[in-house]
Amino acid sequence: MLPLERLSVASLVALAVALAACGSSQPAKSTRTVYVGNGTVRAELADSTGERDEGLSGRPSLSDGEGMLFVFGNRAPRSFWMKGMRFPIDIVWIDRDRVTGVTRHVPVPQNGLPTYESPGPARDVLEVPAGWAARHGVGRGDRVFQGPES
Repeated sequence: MLPLERLSVASLVALAVALAACGSSQPAKSTRTVYVGNGTVRAELADSTGERDEGLSGRPSLSDGEGMLFVFGNRAPRSFWMKGMRFPIDIVWIDRDRVTGVTRHVPVPQNGLPTYESPGPARDVLEVPAGWAARHGVGRGDRVFQGPES
């Protein structure tokens, strides 16, 4: 390994560019457009165990019209917690392309990590900013349409 003082400025710039290219290239997250109630959400997909475990943890916020769609391979009761959440959300529970329930205004955890349960089996779960479901008239029984992945 060469000491840094022996490298030219051009070599240092080339090294920095190469290191940045290697370390910062993350694959683009897949998204899907979700239509529910009177609203449309551009939802990032969480369809692997790691992505579902991470969820929205640590993010500062979501814009109106943005969300995260948790895609599971089976129908089952679901339980979510808000570990690392920094903003309140609505949780839309989805099964067989219908809303089975909405948990509104899930707060940022203060003391402990309460869990939030689906009202029955759910194959998909949509998280959106708090208040979004009410603003777009989302309720139990609404049809859910999902566009293709992008």
